[in-house]
Amino acid sequence: MKKIISFALCLALVISCAVAWAETTENKSYNELAVSGNFIVKWVCPEGYEMIQVQPDDGDGGLTVMGLFPTEDNAGKPEMIIAIAPDELLAEVQRLNDLDDEALAKIEATFREEDEVEITYMETAYGTKIMVIKEVKDVVDFVDFYTIYLGYEIEMVLTQPEELAGTPITDEQIAAVIQFLSDMDFVPVEAEEEEAEEEYGFYTNENPEAAAYCSTWTAADGDWRIEVYAEDDGLKVTIVHKLGDNKEDIWEYSAALNPEKDALNTVPTGLHYRQDTVSGSWDETYYEDGDAIFTINDAGMLLWNDLKEDAGKDLEFTKIGYFFGGRWMNGDIEVIFSDWYDGQYDIRLYRRGDNGEILDNAILQGDYDADTDTVQASGSFDDGEEFTVTFSYDGSRNVVWSENGESTVLEYSYYTD
Repeated sequence: MKKIISFALCLALVISCAVAWAETTENKSYNELAVSGNFIVKWVCPEGYEMIQVQPDDGDGGLTVMGLFPTEDNAGKPEMIIAIAPDELLAEVQRLNDLDDEALAKIEATFREEDEVEITYMETAYGTKIMVIKEVKDVVDFVDFYTIYLGYEIEMVLTQPEELAGTPITDEQIAAVIQFLSDMDFVPVEAEEEEAEEEYGFYTNENPEAAAYCSTWTAADGDWRIEVYAEDDGLKVTIVHKLGDNKEDIWEYSAALNPEKDALNTVPTGLHYRQDTVSGSWDETYYEDGDAIFTINDAGMLLWNDLKEDAGKDLEFTKIGYFFGGRWMNGDIEVIFSDWYDGQYDIRLYRRGDNGEILDNAILQGDYDADTDTVQASGSFDDGEEFTVTFSYDGSRNVVWSENGESTVLEYSYYTD
């Protein structure tokens, strides 16, 4: 076993005193640990274990010792002891990966001074090389794991607790430690701070640059539409591709303004499905892990970089204002924006009775005016008298019905037939 800064002494301290120490001290379980202000170790604690920092980092670059101890319901499992300490001879070494074969052989020799060992190497999921040291004997009761990061030696010993001394470590237990180490990450403090500074903007009131995206955008052929809008839980993007035969392909994303404030980045849980426009039912769901980036070019056109299947290739979208859609009501009047194509709207208008029964209905044909962000619609009820109405949005994103100089505010309705 390599002797890093009285490691054997600290290991004895951990094994013999950890339980009593933990019972008399407020235990603190960790998922990450800052080491002397230089780097942060992050890990996923194995099931049935808790991490206890037995020898705290004093902030002066001294020795840090931690123990992964089985919980009460996982008794009888090995303990994992981790020691982290600087080494002046390795001060310029960033990682174990950086050492050549000669340097590695010198480190290997320190493990062979007292015992006959077998040495192999592994890499974590983040590319950190780790030396695995295993005694060559009938009963293997400890396994050593060793690496270097930013001039610090990091050593972990998998060992049986005192009451199980002499019990062999199993291959399954070694595999569990290898998985634990594979998921471990070492992050320089500077990188952690930079990541913390890279804040994404989910709300237009906090990030006015995001407001430029919030609108309805259409492609030149009129078959494609993108709606970007703000909700309480952030920015949403819906893309509609009209296919004909009452079918539409739809993409839905949650998004945020990137730290550079020059694009909308989506959460990689984008939904793509095909919908029947008459029944509203989904014919087919293609995937639920879509990802995309939206930008506005110098010409003011919205570009959709579909990272999943490149569906937005060669498409440019022009801002036309907010899309008028959904179901809106005020009293007995209900308005449904039921269809849209190239700025043309089919609008269903109902008058309902006290029990929701339809007393009268009309179909209005509407044209969108991009300059005023309104829809001018005309139609008639069953009595045949034609009328004209203007639809617009107010500051609260409610639809406003204006007719003959009078305005009525409609609120979004969740009424279903």
